[in-house]
Amino acid sequence: MKTGAAVCAIGGLLFISVVSLETSWGASAQSGRVVPKPTPPPPAESPKQPEARPKFVADPDADKYKLVFPISLSRKIYKDPPENRREKKRREKEIEQNSDNISASYRNSFIEQLNKAGERGYRLIALGHPMIGIVRLGNVQYEYAWFETTSGFFFAKDGFVGKYEEMGRQGFSLVDHLLLGSICESKYEDTAATPPSCEYYDFYLLEREKGIEIPNKYRLAHHVPRWRDGGTDFVLTTLINDYLALGFTPTIAISKYEVLLRPITDKDEFLPEGTEVKVVTGYFKLKKKVNELAQQGYRLAFTHEEIAVMYRRRDTTAPVSYIWLDSRKKKSFDQGLAHLQDGGAIYRTTLPDDYGQERTLIFEQPASDASKRREYKVLKVEFQETENFADQRVDIDLAPSSKETIKTLNSLVKEGFAVRDLFNFDPGWTNKASLLLERTQ
Repeated sequence: MKTGAAVCAIGGLLFISVVSLETSWGASAQSGRVVPKPTPPPPAESPKQPEARPKFVADPDADKYKLVFPISLSRKIYKDPPENRREKKRREKEIEQNSDNISASYRNSFIEQLNKAGERGYRLIALGHPMIGIVRLGNVQYEYAWFETTSGFFFAKDGFVGKYEEMGRQGFSLVDHLLLGSICESKYEDTAATPPSCEYYDFYLLEREKGIEIPNKYRLAHHVPRWRDGGTDFVLTTLINDYLALGFTPTIAISKYEVLLRPITDKDEFLPEGTEVKVVTGYFKLKKKVNELAQQGYRLAFTHEEIAVMYRRRDTTAPVSYIWLDSRKKKSFDQGLAHLQDGGAIYRTTLPDDYGQERTLIFEQPASDASKRREYKVLKVEFQETENFADQRVDIDLAPSSKETIKTLNSLVKEGFAVRDLFNFDPGWTNKASLLLERTQ
Protein backbone atom coordinates (compact mmCIF):
# COMPACT_ATOMS: atom_id res chain seq x y z
CA MET A 1 0.00 0.00 0.00
CA LYS A 2 1.33 3.40 -0.88
CA THR A 3 1.51 5.70 2.09
CA GLY A 4 2.78 8.80 0.37
CA ALA A 5 4.37 9.94 -2.82
CA ALA A 6 6.08 13.13 -3.78
CA VAL A 7 6.97 12.76 -7.42
CA CYS A 8 8.65 15.48 -9.48
CA ALA A 9 7.75 15.25 -13.16
CA ILE A 10 9.09 17.10 -16.15
CA GLY A 11 6.80 16.83 -19.12
CA GLY A 12 4.87 14.15 -17.25
CA LEU A 13 7.91 11.87 -16.96
CA LEU A 14 9.24 10.00 -13.92
CA PHE A 15 13.01 10.18 -13.67
CA ILE A 16 14.51 7.00 -12.27
CA SER A 17 18.09 5.78 -12.16
CA VAL A 18 19.72 2.84 -10.45
CA VAL A 19 23.03 3.17 -8.65
CA SER A 20 24.89 0.82 -6.35
CA LEU A 21 25.22 1.34 -2.62
CA GLU A 22 28.53 2.83 -1.58
CA THR A 23 30.29 0.91 1.09
CA SER A 24 31.89 3.95 2.68
CA TRP A 25 31.82 7.72 2.53
CA GLY A 26 35.57 8.07 2.15
CA ALA A 27 37.77 10.65 3.77
CA SER A 28 35.68 13.49 2.37
CA ALA A 29 32.41 12.50 4.08
CA GLN A 30 32.71 12.53 7.85
CA SER A 31 30.11 12.15 10.58
CA GLY A 32 32.41 13.00 13.46
CA ARG A 33 34.41 16.06 14.41
CA VAL A 34 37.47 16.90 12.34
CA VAL A 35 40.34 18.36 14.34
CA PRO A 36 42.09 21.06 12.29
CA LYS A 37 45.83 21.47 12.01
CA PRO A 38 47.34 24.10 14.30
CA THR A 39 48.27 26.46 11.47
CA PRO A 40 45.75 26.79 8.63
CA PRO A 41 47.17 27.17 5.12
CA PRO A 42 46.77 30.52 3.36
CA PRO A 43 43.84 30.85 0.92
CA ALA A 44 44.60 29.14 -2.37
CA GLU A 45 44.96 31.30 -5.43
CA SER A 46 42.24 31.00 -8.05
CA PRO A 47 43.19 28.61 -10.90
CA LYS A 48 44.71 30.49 -13.83
CA GLN A 49 44.68 29.69 -17.50
CA PRO A 50 47.90 28.56 -19.15
CA GLU A 51 49.77 31.55 -20.64
CA ALA A 52 50.00 29.90 -24.05
CA ARG A 53 46.24 29.72 -24.32
CA PRO A 54 44.72 32.53 -26.45
CA LYS A 55 42.34 34.79 -24.56
CA PHE A 56 38.68 34.35 -25.41
CA VAL A 57 36.68 37.48 -26.19
CA ALA A 58 32.89 37.30 -26.23
CA ASP A 59 30.78 38.86 -28.95
CA PRO A 60 30.26 42.47 -27.80
CA ASP A 61 26.88 42.59 -29.54
CA ALA A 62 25.52 39.43 -27.88
CA ASP A 63 22.72 39.63 -25.29
CA LYS A 64 23.99 39.80 -21.72
CA TYR A 65 21.59 37.07 -20.52
CA LYS A 66 20.11 34.02 -22.19
CA LEU A 67 17.54 31.44 -21.18
CA VAL A 68 18.76 27.85 -21.65
CA PHE A 69 16.43 24.84 -21.76
CA PRO A 70 16.17 21.39 -23.42
CA ILE A 71 14.95 21.70 -26.99
CA SER A 72 13.78 18.10 -27.38
CA LEU A 73 13.33 14.71 -25.76
CA SER A 74 13.20 11.32 -27.45
CA ARG A 75 9.92 9.47 -26.93
CA LYS A 76 7.70 7.01 -28.72
CA ILE A 77 4.66 8.95 -29.95
CA TYR A 78 1.61 7.91 -31.97
CA LYS A 79 -0.47 9.88 -34.45
CA ASP A 80 -3.67 7.96 -33.81
CA PRO A 81 -5.38 7.45 -30.42
CA PRO A 82 -5.43 3.87 -29.03
CA GLU A 83 -8.19 1.69 -30.43
CA ASN A 84 -9.08 0.09 -27.12
CA ARG A 85 -8.14 -0.07 -23.44
CA ARG A 86 -5.61 -2.87 -24.01
CA GLU A 87 -3.75 -0.81 -26.61
CA LYS A 88 -3.77 2.22 -24.29
CA LYS A 89 -2.23 0.19 -21.46
CA ARG A 90 0.38 -1.26 -23.83
CA ARG A 91 1.47 2.21 -24.89
CA GLU A 92 1.62 3.45 -21.31
CA LYS A 93 3.74 0.46 -20.31
CA GLU A 94 6.09 1.08 -23.24
CA ILE A 95 6.63 4.68 -22.17
CA GLU A 96 7.18 3.63 -18.56
CA GLN A 97 9.76 1.01 -19.56
CA ASN A 98 11.67 3.64 -21.54
CA SER A 99 11.45 6.35 -18.88
CA ASP A 100 15.19 6.21 -18.16
CA ASN A 101 16.05 6.82 -21.81
CA ILE A 102 13.46 9.59 -22.07
CA SER A 103 14.74 11.43 -19.00
CA ALA A 104 18.37 11.02 -20.10
CA SER A 105 17.60 12.51 -23.51
CA TYR A 106 15.92 15.46 -21.78
CA ARG A 107 18.93 16.11 -19.55
CA ASN A 108 21.41 15.60 -22.41
CA SER A 109 19.51 18.12 -24.51
CA PHE A 110 19.76 20.65 -21.68
CA ILE A 111 23.49 20.07 -21.23
CA GLU A 112 24.03 20.31 -24.99
CA GLN A 113 22.36 23.73 -25.08
CA LEU A 114 24.22 24.83 -21.95
CA ASN A 115 27.57 23.84 -23.46
CA LYS A 116 26.77 25.72 -26.66
CA ALA A 117 26.16 28.79 -24.52
CA GLY A 118 29.36 28.14 -22.54
CA GLU A 119 31.32 28.00 -25.80
CA ARG A 120 30.15 31.55 -26.51
CA GLY A 121 31.22 32.84 -23.08
CA TYR A 122 28.01 32.38 -21.09
CA ARG A 123 28.10 31.06 -17.53
CA LEU A 124 25.21 29.61 -15.54
CA ILE A 125 23.94 31.86 -12.74
CA ALA A 126 20.68 30.07 -11.85
CA LEU A 127 19.09 26.66 -12.38
CA GLY A 128 15.45 25.77 -11.81
CA HIS A 129 12.60 23.39 -12.62
CA PRO A 130 11.78 22.12 -15.15
CA MET A 131 15.49 22.08 -16.14
CA ILE A 132 15.79 25.77 -17.03
CA GLY A 133 18.95 27.84 -16.73
CA ILE A 134 19.86 31.52 -16.88
CA VAL A 135 23.35 32.27 -18.21
CA ARG A 136 25.31 35.54 -18.19
CA LEU A 137 27.86 36.63 -20.79
CA GLY A 138 31.54 36.99 -19.86
CA ASN A 139 35.01 36.54 -21.32
CA VAL A 140 35.58 32.98 -20.09
CA GLN A 141 34.32 29.78 -21.71
CA TYR A 142 32.74 27.04 -19.56
CA GLU A 143 31.88 23.36 -19.94
CA TYR A 144 29.05 21.50 -18.18
CA ALA A 145 28.22 17.90 -17.25
CA TRP A 146 25.68 16.12 -15.08
CA PHE A 147 24.96 12.98 -13.12
CA GLU A 148 22.09 11.78 -10.98
CA THR A 149 21.66 9.59 -7.92
CA THR A 150 18.97 7.35 -6.51
CA SER A 151 19.15 6.94 -2.75
CA GLY A 152 17.16 5.04 -0.18
CA PHE A 153 18.45 7.18 2.70
CA PHE A 154 16.81 10.38 3.91
CA PHE A 155 20.10 11.54 5.48
CA ALA A 156 22.47 10.90 2.55
CA LYS A 157 22.66 11.08 -1.23
CA ASP A 158 23.87 7.55 -1.83
CA GLY A 159 26.27 7.39 -4.77
CA PHE A 160 27.15 11.07 -4.73
CA VAL A 161 30.68 10.76 -3.35
CA GLY A 162 31.93 8.22 -5.91
CA LYS A 163 30.46 10.03 -8.89
CA TYR A 164 31.59 13.44 -7.70
CA GLU A 165 35.13 12.25 -7.11
CA GLU A 166 35.22 10.81 -10.64
CA MET A 167 34.07 14.12 -12.14
CA GLY A 168 36.33 16.08 -9.80
CA ARG A 169 39.38 14.35 -11.20
CA GLN A 170 38.42 15.88 -14.56
CA GLY A 171 38.25 19.37 -13.06
CA PHE A 172 34.46 19.63 -12.65
CA SER A 173 32.85 21.25 -9.60
CA LEU A 174 29.24 21.13 -8.45
CA VAL A 175 27.38 24.36 -9.22
CA ASP A 176 23.76 23.38 -8.58
CA HIS A 177 21.50 20.55 -7.53
CA LEU A 178 17.84 19.69 -8.12
CA LEU A 179 15.61 17.25 -6.30
CA LEU A 180 13.87 15.33 -9.07
CA GLY A 181 11.43 13.56 -6.79
CA SER A 182 10.80 10.95 -4.15
CA ILE A 183 8.58 7.90 -3.83
CA CYS A 184 7.58 6.30 -0.54
CA GLU A 185 5.84 2.92 -0.31
CA SER A 186 4.90 0.47 2.42
CA LYS A 187 4.02 -3.21 2.04
CA TYR A 188 2.07 -3.22 5.29
CA GLU A 189 -1.24 -1.75 6.38
CA ASP A 190 0.12 -0.57 9.74
CA THR A 191 2.29 2.29 8.51
CA ALA A 192 2.70 3.68 12.02
CA ALA A 193 4.52 0.52 13.14
CA THR A 194 6.39 0.06 9.86
CA PRO A 195 7.80 3.24 8.28
CA PRO A 196 7.55 3.36 4.49
CA SER A 197 10.53 2.67 2.28
CA CYS A 198 11.53 5.73 0.24
CA GLU A 199 13.70 6.48 -2.76
CA TYR A 200 15.02 9.94 -3.59
CA TYR A 201 16.07 11.05 -7.07
CA ASP A 202 18.55 13.92 -7.49
CA PHE A 203 20.21 15.77 -10.40
CA TYR A 204 23.65 17.41 -10.08
CA LEU A 205 25.02 20.02 -12.47
CA LEU A 206 28.80 20.43 -12.74
CA GLU A 207 30.99 23.10 -14.30
CA ARG A 208 34.60 23.70 -15.27
CA GLU A 209 36.44 26.38 -17.16
CA LYS A 210 36.96 25.07 -20.68
CA GLY A 211 40.18 23.11 -21.03
CA ILE A 212 41.10 23.40 -17.34
CA GLU A 213 41.31 19.86 -15.92
CA ILE A 214 42.92 20.61 -12.56
CA PRO A 215 41.57 17.98 -10.10
CA ASN A 216 38.89 19.38 -7.84
CA LYS A 217 39.41 19.15 -4.07
CA TYR A 218 36.44 19.16 -1.72
CA ARG A 219 35.10 18.13 1.66
CA LEU A 220 31.62 16.93 2.55
CA ALA A 221 30.33 17.81 6.01
CA HIS A 222 27.90 14.97 6.67
CA HIS A 223 25.79 14.03 9.68
CA VAL A 224 24.26 10.60 10.19
CA PRO A 225 21.53 11.20 12.83
CA ARG A 226 22.24 9.38 16.11
CA TRP A 227 20.96 9.62 19.64
CA ARG A 228 22.88 12.02 21.89
CA ASP A 229 25.32 13.35 19.30
CA GLY A 230 24.28 16.97 19.70
CA GLY A 231 21.93 17.05 16.72
CA THR A 232 22.39 18.03 13.08
CA ASP A 233 22.77 21.76 13.80
CA PHE A 234 25.64 21.19 16.22
CA VAL A 235 27.47 18.49 14.24
CA LEU A 236 27.39 20.32 10.89
CA THR A 237 28.31 23.64 12.52
CA THR A 238 31.33 22.00 14.19
CA LEU A 239 32.44 20.22 11.02
CA ILE A 240 32.14 23.27 8.79
CA ASN A 241 34.06 25.53 11.17
CA ASP A 242 36.78 22.90 11.44
CA TYR A 243 36.98 22.65 7.65
CA LEU A 244 36.99 26.43 7.40
CA ALA A 245 40.12 26.50 9.58
CA LEU A 246 41.67 24.01 7.15
CA GLY A 247 41.02 26.26 4.17
CA PHE A 248 37.65 24.99 2.87
CA THR A 249 34.53 27.12 2.41
CA PRO A 250 30.89 25.89 2.37
CA THR A 251 29.27 26.31 -1.05
CA ILE A 252 26.08 24.26 -1.35
CA ALA A 253 23.80 22.02 0.72
CA ILE A 254 22.71 18.86 -1.09
CA SER A 255 20.44 17.72 1.75
CA LYS A 256 19.46 18.63 5.29
CA TYR A 257 22.43 16.56 6.50
CA GLU A 258 25.13 17.28 3.87
CA VAL A 259 27.02 20.46 3.00
CA LEU A 260 29.68 20.54 0.28
CA LEU A 261 32.86 22.60 0.75
CA ARG A 262 35.65 23.58 -1.65
CA PRO A 263 39.08 25.22 -1.17
CA ILE A 264 38.99 28.89 -0.28
CA THR A 265 40.23 31.25 -3.00
CA ASP A 266 41.34 34.87 -2.80
CA LYS A 267 37.89 35.97 -3.98
CA ASP A 268 35.81 34.26 -1.28
CA GLU A 269 33.72 35.93 1.40
CA PHE A 270 34.36 33.15 3.91
CA LEU A 271 37.92 33.45 5.19
CA PRO A 272 39.41 31.36 8.00
CA GLU A 273 40.29 34.35 10.15
CA GLY A 274 37.40 36.14 11.80
CA THR A 275 34.49 34.20 10.28
CA GLU A 276 32.05 32.00 12.17
CA VAL A 277 29.59 29.67 10.46
CA LYS A 278 26.38 28.29 11.93
CA VAL A 279 24.00 25.71 10.51
CA VAL A 280 20.32 25.62 11.42
CA THR A 281 17.84 22.96 10.37
CA GLY A 282 14.17 22.30 10.76
CA TYR A 283 10.86 22.38 8.92
CA PHE A 284 8.52 24.63 10.89
CA LYS A 285 11.22 26.40 12.93
CA LEU A 286 13.78 27.12 10.21
CA LYS A 287 12.55 30.67 9.66
CA LYS A 288 12.60 31.38 13.41
CA LYS A 289 16.12 29.98 13.82
CA VAL A 290 17.44 32.02 10.90
CA ASN A 291 16.03 35.25 12.28
CA GLU A 292 17.32 34.57 15.79
CA LEU A 293 20.84 34.31 14.40
CA ALA A 294 20.25 37.32 12.13
CA GLN A 295 19.63 39.41 15.24
CA GLN A 296 23.07 38.36 16.44
CA GLY A 297 24.72 39.63 13.26
CA TYR A 298 24.73 36.42 11.21
CA ARG A 299 23.99 36.61 7.48
CA LEU A 300 22.32 34.01 5.29
CA ALA A 301 24.77 32.31 2.91
CA PHE A 302 22.56 29.66 1.27
CA THR A 303 19.64 27.35 1.93
CA HIS A 304 18.21 24.02 0.90
CA GLU A 305 15.14 22.12 2.02
CA GLU A 306 15.07 22.31 5.86
CA ILE A 307 18.61 23.72 6.19
CA ALA A 308 20.26 27.15 6.18
CA VAL A 309 23.96 27.99 6.40
CA MET A 310 24.78 31.37 7.99
CA TYR A 311 27.99 33.26 8.70
CA ARG A 312 29.21 36.19 10.80
CA ARG A 313 32.38 38.21 10.35
CA ARG A 314 34.07 40.32 13.00
CA ASP A 315 33.32 43.52 11.11
CA THR A 316 29.66 42.63 10.41
CA THR A 317 27.59 42.43 13.59
CA ALA A 318 24.62 44.71 12.83
CA PRO A 319 21.29 42.86 13.24
CA VAL A 320 19.09 42.16 10.22
CA SER A 321 15.93 40.13 9.60
CA TYR A 322 14.83 37.80 6.83
CA ILE A 323 11.44 37.74 5.16
CA TRP A 324 9.99 34.74 3.30
CA LEU A 325 7.83 35.56 0.26
CA ASP A 326 5.63 32.80 -1.22
CA SER A 327 5.30 33.22 -4.99
CA ARG A 328 2.28 30.90 -5.26
CA LYS A 329 -0.02 33.52 -3.70
CA LYS A 330 -0.21 35.91 -6.64
CA LYS A 331 -1.91 38.89 -5.02
CA SER A 332 -0.01 38.81 -1.73
CA PHE A 333 3.24 38.12 -3.61
CA ASP A 334 2.90 41.25 -5.76
CA GLN A 335 1.96 43.34 -2.74
CA GLY A 336 4.73 41.83 -0.63
CA LEU A 337 7.38 42.43 -3.29
CA ALA A 338 6.31 46.07 -3.62
CA HIS A 339 6.39 46.49 0.17
CA LEU A 340 9.87 44.94 0.44
CA GLN A 341 11.12 47.14 -2.37
CA ASP A 342 9.81 50.28 -0.64
CA GLY A 343 11.41 49.15 2.63
CA GLY A 344 14.88 48.72 1.16
CA ALA A 345 14.96 44.90 1.43
CA ILE A 346 17.63 43.00 -0.50
CA TYR A 347 16.99 39.72 -2.31
CA ARG A 348 19.24 36.89 -1.10
CA THR A 349 18.10 33.43 -2.22
CA THR A 350 15.27 30.96 -2.75
CA LEU A 351 14.19 28.11 -0.49
CA PRO A 352 13.22 24.84 -2.25
CA ASP A 353 10.10 23.11 -0.94
CA ASP A 354 9.54 19.38 -0.30
CA TYR A 355 9.25 18.81 -4.05
CA GLY A 356 12.45 20.68 -4.92
CA GLN A 357 10.52 23.61 -6.39
CA GLU A 358 11.95 27.05 -5.65
CA ARG A 359 8.76 28.96 -4.94
CA THR A 360 9.80 30.88 -1.81
CA LEU A 361 12.02 33.96 -2.11
CA ILE A 362 14.04 35.22 0.87
CA PHE A 363 14.84 38.90 1.36
CA GLU A 364 17.17 40.53 3.88
CA GLN A 365 15.77 43.53 5.71
CA PRO A 366 18.42 45.85 7.23
CA ALA A 367 17.71 47.22 10.71
CA SER A 368 18.22 50.79 9.47
CA ASP A 369 17.20 52.52 6.26
CA ALA A 370 19.25 51.20 3.35
CA SER A 371 21.42 53.78 1.59
CA LYS A 372 20.79 52.11 -1.78
CA ARG A 373 17.35 50.78 -2.58
CA ARG A 374 16.55 47.99 -5.01
CA GLU A 375 13.88 47.93 -7.64
CA TYR A 376 12.48 44.51 -8.57
CA LYS A 377 10.62 43.19 -11.58
CA VAL A 378 9.30 39.70 -12.35
CA LEU A 379 9.10 38.30 -15.87
CA LYS A 380 7.21 35.06 -16.57
CA VAL A 381 8.02 32.57 -19.30
CA GLU A 382 6.20 29.49 -20.53
CA PHE A 383 7.24 26.61 -22.77
CA GLN A 384 5.30 24.64 -25.34
CA GLU A 385 5.81 21.10 -26.60
CA THR A 386 5.23 19.90 -30.16
CA GLU A 387 5.08 16.23 -31.10
CA ASN A 388 7.51 15.42 -33.92
CA PHE A 389 6.15 12.16 -35.35
CA ALA A 390 8.77 11.88 -38.11
CA ASP A 391 11.71 11.87 -35.67
CA GLN A 392 9.83 10.28 -32.75
CA ARG A 393 10.57 13.08 -30.33
CA VAL A 394 8.94 16.01 -28.58
CA ASP A 395 10.27 19.44 -29.57
CA ILE A 396 10.36 22.16 -26.90
CA ASP A 397 10.38 25.91 -27.40
CA LEU A 398 9.29 29.12 -25.74
CA ALA A 399 5.66 30.04 -26.25
CA PRO A 400 5.21 32.99 -28.68
CA SER A 401 4.33 35.37 -25.84
CA SER A 402 7.46 34.33 -23.93
CA LYS A 403 9.67 35.13 -26.91
CA GLU A 404 8.38 38.68 -26.57
CA THR A 405 9.16 38.48 -22.85
CA ILE A 406 12.83 37.76 -23.67
CA LYS A 407 12.89 40.92 -25.80
CA THR A 408 11.53 42.80 -22.79
CA LEU A 409 14.28 41.27 -20.65
CA ASN A 410 16.98 42.55 -23.00
CA SER A 411 15.44 46.02 -22.95
CA LEU A 412 15.34 46.07 -19.13
CA VAL A 413 18.99 44.95 -18.95
CA LYS A 414 19.95 47.98 -21.04
CA GLU A 415 18.10 50.11 -18.47
CA GLY A 416 20.28 48.77 -15.65
CA PHE A 417 18.43 45.65 -14.47
CA ALA A 418 20.27 42.41 -13.71
CA VAL A 419 18.81 38.89 -13.50
CA ARG A 420 19.06 37.65 -9.92
CA ASP A 421 17.34 34.26 -9.96
CA LEU A 422 14.82 31.79 -11.33
CA PHE A 423 11.77 30.58 -9.41
CA ASN A 424 8.54 28.71 -10.14
CA PHE A 425 5.43 30.76 -9.45
CA ASP A 426 2.91 28.12 -10.56
CA PRO A 427 1.58 25.71 -7.89
CA GLY A 428 1.16 22.92 -10.45
CA TRP A 429 3.77 20.90 -12.32
CA THR A 430 3.84 23.01 -15.45
CA ASN A 431 6.45 24.21 -17.93
CA LYS A 432 6.54 27.70 -16.49
CA ALA A 433 9.11 29.78 -14.69
CA SER A 434 9.73 33.32 -13.47
CA LEU A 435 12.81 35.54 -13.64
CA LEU A 436 13.58 37.95 -10.82
CA LEU A 437 15.27 41.16 -11.98
CA GLU A 438 16.92 43.75 -9.75
CA ARG A 439 18.18 47.30 -10.25
CA THR A 440 20.00 49.40 -7.67
CA GLN A 441 18.51 52.88 -7.45
